[in-house]
Amino acid sequence: MKSLRLVAGFLFFGVVIILATFLLSTAIPSEDMWAHFVEKLFGERITVIAWNLAILILMVVFLITRMQRPRGEQFLSFDNEGGSVSITLKAVSDFLGRLTEEFAAVSSLKPIVRVVNQQLDIRIDLKVKAGTKILELCQVLQSRVREIVQDNLGFSDVHNVAVNVRDIVGVVSVSEPVPQKPDE
Repeated sequence: MKSLRLVAGFLFFGVVIILATFLLSTAIPSEDMWAHFVEKLFGERITVIAWNLAILILMVVFLITRMQRPRGEQFLSFDNEGGSVSITLKAVSDFLGRLTEEFAAVSSLKPIVRVVNQQLDIRIDLKVKAGTKILELCQVLQSRVREIVQDNLGFSDVHNVAVNVRDIVGVVSVSEPVPQKPDE
């Protein structure tokens, strides 16, 4: 949608600039040029109608793609004995993003946090270093995410922690086999 909006915007403003330039150039006090423009305009009505429709459609597409739903911040809220606590999902996501520092095998980590049926749904997108035991890393990471959310944020309703390995970076180093002595 962003790319469509960008293309529509450039095309729309490009057409408007070209049209404005053309109209300004024909409005120069040269009677012949203006008369020629008006004669040409009325002589090719189908072309003029097609261009106007194209500009209108482009303008409508641009306006529709510019309309964005206002997104308010989403909060994770729960009550405790002292009152209520609300934490933005972005703050939770940023907090979980610091897990990169705890795992040497993780090149980058991008958490996405949502609330589904009043439970947390966490997706972690990873880039891991080559040579990592991915299954073990993912299990430890899932466990650590649940632990952090429960211990540090005080929220125990974690529905799902999905870990997606998006890329494996680096090169696996292959060590040469060590020659063994023949049994005598």
